[in-house]
Amino acid sequence: MGVVPYLGTFLKDLVMMDAATQNWLENGYINFEKRRKEFEILAQLRLLQGACRCYILHPDPFLQRWLQCLPRLTEAESHQLSCVIEPPGEGLTPGRPLKPTLLITHCTE
Repeated sequence: MGVVPYLGTFLKDLVMMDAATQNWLENGYINFEKRRKEFEILAQLRLLQGACRCYILHPDPFLQRWLQCLPRLTEAESHQLSCVIEPPGEGLTPGRPLKPTLLITHCTE
């Protein structure tokens, strides 16, 4: 399995989408637009993962030494620093009901 660059960005997109949009529309139908967008993100992840399998990465001793010199943070310190860099709730938009773009009333298969 390949390592996906910027995985956190993809995961944040999924979390934000889940928080901002409803699973069901007001009329009781499944929110297919939300599911379509989730599928697009997951499909991009799968493509990147497949491409990353071909990478041949060699350790860089200079970079390894630099990373080892960085101060180690506890989980609480990491969370606090993360909240300073990107305060919670920033970028959230209130969910608005979506109109279905596709309505399937009968499936033949």
